[in-house]
Amino acid sequence: MKILLVNNHHSKVGGAETVYFNTIELLLESGVEVVTLSRKNENTINTGAKEYFIEYSRSFLDRIYSSEAKKQIEKIIEIEKPYVAHLHNTVGGITFSVLSSLKKAGIPAVMTIHDFRILCPAGLFLNRKNEICEKCGNGNYLHCISNNCSRNGITSSVGISVETFIRNKMIPLNNYCNHLVFVSNFTKNKFLEHFGNCNIETSVIHNPVFVEQAKMKRGSYFLYVGRLAKEKGVITLLKTFAGIPEAELHIVGDGPLMDECKEIAAANVKLLGYLNGSKLIEQFKNAFFTIIPSECYENLPMSALESFSHSKPVIGSKLGGITELIESGSNGFYFDAKSVEQLKSIITSCLKMDDEQYFSMCENSFTTAKKKDSFTYSEKLISLYKEILHKSNSKNA
Repeated sequence: MKILLVNNHHSKVGGAETVYFNTIELLLESGVEVVTLSRKNENTINTGAKEYFIEYSRSFLDRIYSSEAKKQIEKIIEIEKPYVAHLHNTVGGITFSVLSSLKKAGIPAVMTIHDFRILCPAGLFLNRKNEICEKCGNGNYLHCISNNCSRNGITSSVGISVETFIRNKMIPLNNYCNHLVFVSNFTKNKFLEHFGNCNIETSVIHNPVFVEQAKMKRGSYFLYVGRLAKEKGVITLLKTFAGIPEAELHIVGDGPLMDECKEIAAANVKLLGYLNGSKLIEQFKNAFFTIIPSECYENLPMSALESFSHSKPVIGSKLGGITELIESGSNGFYFDAKSVEQLKSIITSCLKMDDEQYFSMCENSFTTAKKKDSFTYSEKLISLYKEILHKSNSKNA
């Protein structure tokens, strides 16, 4: 079996790229031939798959419909003859231009929905005031303009609104996509609530995590791993720890709020910047709890899965797919997003927790990770490819 994986980035950018690279690795390990299509940059990673690229383009028209991506995928179809194409994040880069070529060639298209960019021009269901907003979900993207939802200002808000409108009218998913994969039940339900009249088959396959049993230890600090952005709740996090001087916080990541974080971080906060590989693993292993204070809908945060894989409980805001991972009191705790007082209360309680309760939570965290391990993910994905291929062949017979 030969699978074509398509994603805007072939470098580590965010959680979606982590899933994309993990998928390549797991499919190759399972004996599946993998071909990829993405955009080239200086941070491109060699995965061992057969890789095809297009150049980055800043053209507004190319963000809506990439002619170069369409030409490249037609070349791939002719040379590689993939059985199934699996698209990840393609909006604004590779674009949906490739879908018509796949359909013409009779190649089934699977798409994993990592965010809400298809429904919300800004992608987060979040307005400029950092409030949950689903007004554009019905297809009226003027709300994005009137609320100036883009972090880059009104020109960008107009641009992404026009882009979303044209894309969804010109290349409707209902006409081109065979199957949608959602990373959480929350994402699926929210998407279908707004998408309307969806005639595409759907499934939920949780993101994969690599699980390896290790000796449990009581860590010495709380940990945040992610982008330093307003919607991620890092300011709420810093305000909380400013009121708990006896608790230590490590922040791993970079982003637009780095300078502001440096200004307001108390003495008990360490800003470590972007880490990966063994350095990131060590941060998880030596942590006490991981905190995910997101103030936007999280679909299925990789930092939570990675924390569980290292037997570390998670404190998370009660939003989105986070609620499918945490069982309060078992493998972590919830708090209401933006609530400094609730988060402070939970952290203070955790500091007083005895070893028996803490290590029980650690065991439960690892059990949660095992349910979503990489083997389960690859097994489900390959089974899905075979099912879609069989249906496609039967239809064309």
